[in-house]
Amino acid sequence: QSPDILNIVVDDPVGAAKPRSGFTRCGNLPSGSTPTEMFNYTRSDGQEYLITADNTNVYQTADCITWTRILTGQTATFKPAFKTVRNDLWIVNGTTFAYKWDGSTTSIMDTRAATPSPAPPRGRYIEFWRERVWIARTLADPSLLQWSAITDSAGNDITPSTGTGAWPAT
Repeated sequence: QSPDILNIVVDDPVGAAKPRSGFTRCGNLPSGSTPTEMFNYTRSDGQEYLITADNTNVYQTADCITWTRILTGQTATFKPAFKTVRNDLWIVNGTTFAYKWDGSTTSIMDTRAATPSPAPPRGRYIEFWRERVWIARTLADPSLLQWSAITDSAGNDITPSTGTGAWPAT
């Protein structure tokens, strides 16, 4: 065993150490910029997308050949974070409202029609766990952690990307 072993697959086959086979290039971003974030977005219908960001733009590709911009004009100094929430891709970066992409349409969640009111916090980190969306670290309060409600006061299910009351103030 070696603590400094690089580019080696151990025990494949059993008892052997063989070199890794390298990497495959997956095209170039249309912006020509260096990718800063990547995320594998898989929908419940089995469709998979590689989501890649260069901080200012967010792109998707299903085949590493055709790249489509799904979001542009983001703050270049804040890297986006991604999470799959109930079959939608959520994008947060700590400075703008959260966005969601459903595989064809990008929408901002800023209390407009068919978005939550109040809006999700403008946090830097996102997680989806136990049917709640967790968003943390806003510019105003770096130690803030907020999470979405699961049900309203009547016990009805709330969708975190559209439901009124999905983001309670407390």
